[in-house]
Amino acid sequence: MITFKIYNSVFDLPKQDWNQTLNNKNIYLSLEYLAALEETLNDTISFHYILFYNRDKSPVGVAITQTLNFIDKGYTDNEEICKIRNKIKRRFVSGNGTKILTCGNPFASGENGFFFADHIPPKQYYKVLRKSIESINKLEKNSSVILFKEFWKDLSTDPDFLSKGNYTKFEIDVNMVMHVSEKWNSRNDYYDALNTKFRSKAKNAYHKSHDLLVKQLSVDDLESVKTELDDLYKAVVKKSSFDFGTLKAESFIKLKEKLMDQFVVKGYFYKNKLVGFSSAFLFDSILDANFVGIDYSLNHELAIYQRMLYDFVDDAILRKCKEIRFGRTAEEIKSSVGALPKSMILYIKHKSSFMNILLKSIISKTKPSSYDLRKPFKSDKGN
Repeated sequence: MITFKIYNSVFDLPKQDWNQTLNNKNIYLSLEYLAALEETLNDTISFHYILFYNRDKSPVGVAITQTLNFIDKGYTDNEEICKIRNKIKRRFVSGNGTKILTCGNPFASGENGFFFADHIPPKQYYKVLRKSIESINKLEKNSSVILFKEFWKDLSTDPDFLSKGNYTKFEIDVNMVMHVSEKWNSRNDYYDALNTKFRSKAKNAYHKSHDLLVKQLSVDDLESVKTELDDLYKAVVKKSSFDFGTLKAESFIKLKEKLMDQFVVKGYFYKNKLVGFSSAFLFDSILDANFVGIDYSLNHELAIYQRMLYDFVDDAILRKCKEIRFGRTAEEIKSSVGALPKSMILYIKHKSSFMNILLKSIISKTKPSSYDLRKPFKSDKGN
């Protein structure tokens, strides 16, 4: 039998129990990461933390939730998605958005909502996990929707575990993931693996961005460009079709303070002005590309975003990473760098049984965004 205890603040957690269970397996569940988010975002997000114990009162699992506002801004060129989205908005989303209780991480793709010891069978921990989340949902009276985000479709140990609890499974946009060859020791090795067309694209991106000064930012650096960070980040968020949790410059600063070399932020300067920044987390031989900020008025001229993508590859090679996770969106340009799509799934449930039936009907018609996949390597067939 597994029991659980819910905490309302990361600072109330028994650190030894949490760390003993997690054993440095997921940076997004680390106390340092969670503290940085809570310290800077607790005015807009309600955080909860769960510790799971076995019969012997030994910790065997951890989980996190956030209750935050979801606002659909309705930006899309896809007519079918517009129709589906409008149906959802009319039924479920008020003008000020809707409160969603989320088990997962709104700021990072992947299975980052919970972790259990290897000896605990998935069927056992999924059952108690669902029970714990629904206990929190009773406390969060303003939230009408529960969301589990998100699972690698091809790796999930039991992809239908939540369907039995009246949750609806649906596929979301893919996460673009790139394998980093052990044979690559430098940028030139990466170039050599590209076919002629995409090698030229890479070199052209570096040529166009030649006037950019790229600098790894320290805590003091981040403090000195705090306003610019906020402006550049908001420029990217503004282009999103929805708001689902927004970071602040202060969040980046706190993350850098607490995670140090595991969190890398690069500044892109043009004529002594910050015109872009990128961020990435380093763990378990993975470079997980995170949020970026871009001055779009200069993006085409200076190839800022393209340069960021190639710099992620450079960093991964330098740090001997085995994998780069570029995240969702911009699938075509990310595939031109060498990333491949990995399908991901969510589970969602409405508090109201009637509304949940409607939600299932509407979501059954949703599909991930379409995109053209590029094949940049010599080993690929076609391009």
